Amino acid sequence: MGLLACHTGEPALEQASVQQEPALQRRSVGEVPERGDAVLEPGEFHEYELGHLASAEGVHLVLEQQGVDLVAQVVGEDDAILLSVDLPIGAFGFEHVCFAAREAGHYRLRVGPWSAEDSGPYQIRRRDQSVPSQHDPPEDPEAAERIAHCEAGLRALVEAEAHQDRASPAVAELYGEAITRWRRVGADFPLAVALKQAGWHSFQRGRLETAVARFEEALALLRHVSEESIQT
Repeated sequence: MGLLACHTGEPALEQASVQQEPALQRRSVGEVPERGDAVLEPGEFHEYELGHLASAEGVHLVLEQQGVDLVAQVVGEDDAILLSVDLPIGAFGFEHVCFAAREAGHYRLRVGPWSAEDSGPYQIRRRDQSVPSQHDPPEDPEAAERIAHCEAGLRALVEAEAHQDRASPAVAELYGEAITRWRRVGADFPLAVALKQAGWHSFQRGRLETAVARFEEALALLRHVSEESIQT
């Protein structure tokens, strides 16, 4: 499990998973809709049913934060946290949750605030979902590959952000992997986030031309995402 975040400490949602008297209370809200609006009230987290996923079957969900800094977690049947995501974007922007099951089972999505005192609206939607290869016919045979690339990009960014040796070439390689993966998926917002973070890393290492190129591409992508959001 990895957490991608721009905070120190643990999110309230993670504390709620282990404390006997959790800071947040669960509110079950049914299946993930194709697109739906929701509001987190103070002191609660939402739990969505992802249902039964076969091995290698997965989902790509998008959470639009509308003034509340969200943490999203995928949990298994034993309540183990399999993926935890909080992109370094604050209380506005899009959290992308990409997860492919390693084994068949029942999975759920938890959505909660970083801080137990936070509350606010968000939108949730399905961007992509793969179908097991044994299904006949598959709805989209390339969906599993897209979701796998997206999840690999998330995990690469998690590892890059958590790397202790910021001067290590491995950090730049991890950012590069995240960028490459999300280019293949066409996920513009997380791609812009990875480019921005990679740009800061290049700037801190004195590679100014590379940093400027990363920042300029990130800005262009964010403008495109903003225009699309206004139109939809």
